Amino acid sequence: MTDKQHNKDMPGVGISGIYKFEHYDRCNNLIWYNVVNNAISAVGRGDMLTAFLQAIQVPTTFFLRLYNDTPADTDSLGSLTNEASGNGYAAQELTRDASGWNTLANEGGLTHSVTSKVATFSANGGSWGPVTNVVLATSSDNSGRFIGWAALGASRTLKDGEALKVNYGIFITST
Repeated sequence: MTDKQHNKDMPGVGISGIYKFEHYDRCNNLIWYNVVNNAISAVGRGDMLTAFLQAIQVPTTFFLRLYNDTPADTDSLGSLTNEASGNGYAAQELTRDASGWNTLANEGGLTHSVTSKVATFSANGGSWGPVTNVVLATSSDNSGRFIGWAALGASRTLKDGEALKVNYGIFITST
């Protein structure tokens, strides 16, 4: 079967995802909210297949990290610059289990989804930022793999006592 026949005659599968961002002030009032589509890096797309089908590059955990940088499809963690730092900033771990990815759903048989827990980035003792993109990685340093990213939709700087809450949903749909 040729690729053209496959595309014409066979149903397809799509993978997509969304990030939900909520920025809260020091009194826990919501001051900004956005939902955006994600992008999966070249490494991330390959890792999904090799992890599932060959048990290669299987991560033990994931991390959400915030940058004032615009990632590209072929970037590595080492090529990204301007990660937030100081004043309480820390990459947020998403364990590879039911507590890190706590909501599984089957939506009408054609779409399956998984949503991460809400990861909270906090500013303590001062501000940090600006940040413009969230990155999904397999480490909290540059030794891991760059899986995917999304633009926040607006530059954010967190002041002392503020929090940015982030969660990520992945959808696999049969067409």
